[in-house]
Amino acid sequence: MIFYLLLMILALQRVHEMSISRSNLERIQNRLASPLPIYERLAMIVIHVAWFGSTAIEYSQRGHLPGPGLFAAGMFLLGICQYVRYRTIAELGESWVAMPVVFHDQKLVTGGVYSWIRHPNYLVVILEIALVPALGSAFYTAAVFSVLNAIFLSNRIRIEERAICGLPDISEKYMKKKRLVPFIFLFFLAFGVANAQDVSIQSPSYDVAEKNPTYFKFIGRSSKLGIIGTSFSGYAKKLRLSYEQKGTTLESVKLSIEVDSLDTDNESRNEKMKVKCLSVSEFPSIDVQLEKALNRTAGPQEIPAAMTVRGKTIPILVIVDSIDGRRIHGVSSFKLSDAGIPDPSILVASVKDEFKIEFQVELPQE
Repeated sequence: MIFYLLLMILALQRVHEMSISRSNLERIQNRLASPLPIYERLAMIVIHVAWFGSTAIEYSQRGHLPGPGLFAAGMFLLGICQYVRYRTIAELGESWVAMPVVFHDQKLVTGGVYSWIRHPNYLVVILEIALVPALGSAFYTAAVFSVLNAIFLSNRIRIEERAICGLPDISEKYMKKKRLVPFIFLFFLAFGVANAQDVSIQSPSYDVAEKNPTYFKFIGRSSKLGIIGTSFSGYAKKLRLSYEQKGTTLESVKLSIEVDSLDTDNESRNEKMKVKCLSVSEFPSIDVQLEKALNRTAGPQEIPAAMTVRGKTIPILVIVDSIDGRRIHGVSSFKLSDAGIPDPSILVASVKDEFKIEFQVELPQE
């Protein structure tokens, strides 16, 4: 719903911009120094209408929103784009129209955002074409329309600059100004947000978490009176996995687990684990950060990682032992003493220092 609302707002914005363009065109109609390039306008309309439709369709079929942090970062970048766009509209005044035209007595604008690059508005379009679909995981739309838009703009910029060269106040300094390069890092940032992904799980109970294709499980062992050995296990009912996908590799992989969601299917054990052992009120999360990229085509692999629990970071080794399409399975282990976790043993039952970890992640469809 949020993504469709975003598309609706952007569509209304386009309608408003076309209204501004028509008003400006009416003011300068009698002063035009060149014929109207109608085909340019039609091509632009076709590309943008198709882009909106393709984005909505791809999102409805296979899309999903990124996590709150990544979505906020994408919206922040989109907000910067809108600021730059409306600065260009304000600074160009009646010169701002949807077609590359030149009219008599036209003044070349070189201040404001135009002091940075020659075509700030086109840069905004480039970023939006890639960023907005990527926020909804509509990556095919982002890629295809970025290429179409690049072809269209490359021709349009040539036409526009050919016309600008005829203005009386054109200067060599202006023509030496970069077209798009000073802000090109934003283009890569847009694709960085596009490639950033996350998987969030919220299970209402131990049984649901146990059956979930994405899970984090911990296994401990204890012995009663030093004779009878038993094991117990628990699941994280709330977890979030974030990563950046680059081809077949997952980089910057981080797992965050809500301590309060840990469940061993035993209320008294849960209470002791969360309050006495993990101090949930002071340390509400356990975080695991992989220190190397995970290659989805490399088969079994060992990856060093850092786990932060109770505010202390310890090294662990993550062993990815199975990769089946989008499903990744692995194991690890850690010692309570290394993590500074108080020994939960009681007089008649001793808990082993080493805990095993088992996890499985089902990645979203690409």
